[in-house]
Amino acid sequence: MRRCWPTLPLFVVALAIPALGVDAGDLTAPEKTALRKAERELLDLSKFAARGNDQAAAVAALRLALEVTPDADKPRQELEKLEKRPVRGTPKSDFAAKLEEKRADARKQVGLALAEAALAAEAASPARYERYLGLIQRRFPAPEALERLDLAYFAPYQRWLSRTDARLLERGGEVHEGQRLEPEAVAALDRRHASWSDPWVVSDDVHEVRTTMPLRVANQILAFVAAYRTYFLDRFGPLWDLRPPRGKLPLIVTRTQAELRDQLRAATSGMGAAAPGGVQGAAFYLQTNGALNPCFVTYEPVDVTGAMFKIERFDQLVIPLVHEVTHQLAFEYSKHDADATRQVAHHFWAVEAIANFMGYHVLEDGAWRLTHPRTIPMGGGVIEGPFAWCKNNRGALPPLRAFMAQTHEQFMSVNNYHIAATLAYFLLEGEGGKYREGFVKLLERVHRVRDAADLWERCLPGVSHDALQQEWLRFVGALRLDD
Repeated sequence: MRRCWPTLPLFVVALAIPALGVDAGDLTAPEKTALRKAERELLDLSKFAARGNDQAAAVAALRLALEVTPDADKPRQELEKLEKRPVRGTPKSDFAAKLEEKRADARKQVGLALAEAALAAEAASPARYERYLGLIQRRFPAPEALERLDLAYFAPYQRWLSRTDARLLERGGEVHEGQRLEPEAVAALDRRHASWSDPWVVSDDVHEVRTTMPLRVANQILAFVAAYRTYFLDRFGPLWDLRPPRGKLPLIVTRTQAELRDQLRAATSGMGAAAPGGVQGAAFYLQTNGALNPCFVTYEPVDVTGAMFKIERFDQLVIPLVHEVTHQLAFEYSKHDADATRQVAHHFWAVEAIANFMGYHVLEDGAWRLTHPRTIPMGGGVIEGPFAWCKNNRGALPPLRAFMAQTHEQFMSVNNYHIAATLAYFLLEGEGGKYREGFVKLLERVHRVRDAADLWERCLPGVSHDALQQEWLRFVGALRLDD
């Protein structure tokens, strides 16, 4: 365990907003004062952004205020007015730096206010204490706020905890359903939940883990997926209309390959679908036209040769888990406006491009960063990383127009996955980000299964494929790989 300060984006889109779960009269006086301060900070930030013609930032600040105080009238009224107001122009060239300075101060002030609310609620309501602490960790991770609460960071769960709870977890205990359990009690519960007739079921607002593996495994996967979900929604939400599902998204975690096949068979028969053939890799998202489709994770995967191997460390799960959870989030958060009569027929490359690209992000000290590995583990061996492969085969990369026109069946090769991941990188970050908005709109349409052969031209009108090809090759050639 070590102390560190995670850095997360301040603004979010309209996520599922957790209510306080109490009447306003139940709050202590210091809580009310602290929450009013937090609300004022975010209202001021929204007004500042609006004056600078950054309407997206202004809206995001108000939505964040409603996450802090979901029953407050003023942020809701201001948001309704702002969303109806036409965009008045573009921000001035020097406004971005000023806004970032304002954001940083708001992050600190709201974090400190929530810390005061947490301290005031600790004795009166552990649930409210946990809520305020969660908001600080997810949205306002100011070092000053975390220091004020005298917390310790427990890396496996990506959480700041009281020092008492952190010491308990370090020696193998758990805090489960409001109780502090010593290691012996946890072991007894793990034995009770070692059968699929009564598995562990742990959940948050969106995901639900089901497994017969130890509670520590279930909690670690849930915490990691929650951290990634926040990052994914923060990163793409401002441009992509992502809406939370109505119900829990399943994460089914198995100890063995045999269990994976049994659980996959059970899930697909319940959907009225046939189970796919052999599943390769440590994770798999089961995409159907229905909602709440599961992700499967196994600690005994099969590699491309058909050989089984064991997952020994959590970091071995990260690439496949992030890849498949990206599929799950992108499709399930798009079901509110999806065509449920068919599967993706055009631009399938984009589905795998975003999932493969995001799979190379890692969480370190509470912050996500993109890695550029020269090689990646694959079963008992290694293969070239996608960015490395494209850089080393730059002269053999296909024309982008032909690459994007491939059918699902034509796309399915390791090299095409490498190209897709690197192309997503280019379209999001290359050329100063000038293709980002159009590419995200294309992702939005494809994941709603509202794709078409001319979707690229609709989302990125006027883009010359010849110029794009040259920019793409220049981007690949300049890639810097990890040592």
